Amino acid sequence: MYLAVQALSRPGLILAALLLLAAGGAQAQNRVPPSVAIYERASSDPTITVERLFDLGEQAAQDLVRGELGSYSREEIDAVRKQMPGFGLGNIEAIVALPDVAFFADLSRRRGRPQDVAFFEALTVHFPDQSWFPAYMQQTTDVQGCLRLDGTFSRVDGAWRRFRAAYPQSYVRHVATHLEAIEYWISGSMDIKRVCACGEQPEAERDIAALATLGPNESMGRSAAALLRGLRDGSVAFKAQCRPN
Repeated sequence: MYLAVQALSRPGLILAALLLLAAGGAQAQNRVPPSVAIYERASSDPTITVERLFDLGEQAAQDLVRGELGSYSREEIDAVRKQMPGFGLGNIEAIVALPDVAFFADLSRRRGRPQDVAFFEALTVHFPDQSWFPAYMQQTTDVQGCLRLDGTFSRVDGAWRRFRAAYPQSYVRHVATHLEAIEYWISGSMDIKRVCACGEQPEAERDIAALATLGPNESMGRSAAALLRGLRDGSVAFKAQCRPN
């Protein structure tokens, strides 16, 4: 998915080497998606709403991850970071381009609307420690984690549902994405007939039961109810203090 960039060299040909070095900066710049420059300009425009700015930043971040961010040098990443205020970039342990929630929370308080403030409060619940792991997962390896079914799933899910109820026309795509991500882990556990939880089964069942109270008219309610039945009848295995392979 990510293209490796091969370094070109011509030993003994000093002039050619100098020409390649001179072209290298332009080549590196051409690898940066145009959406990054669009976001950079928007970030210095106080007339653009916080929601629009966040949308532009998310688009640039997605373009970077889908593009060649994985093969950027340290110097290239440092250069793009300067163009992407409010976003963290990395390609060492994992290829990531994620918003700095504290940056946008502060921005929304300074010049945002009530829905901007509320959105980033909900996002702070979702990502409380500024890592790329959501609150409902506890990191166990560089790229894996166990599920925190200790009330965290229902708390994060509830934060997004309250925001959506209060501001149904704001950050629509982002809210839907986060709710789908939460449900993915519930329905996915049912699909594989196994729950990999950080804690013990009784507290996990309470958290899942809280999600099931959303009822059969909600996809999450149906998924949680099915998983709860599976845990109670033994058709879904439960692994406490789980450490994924």
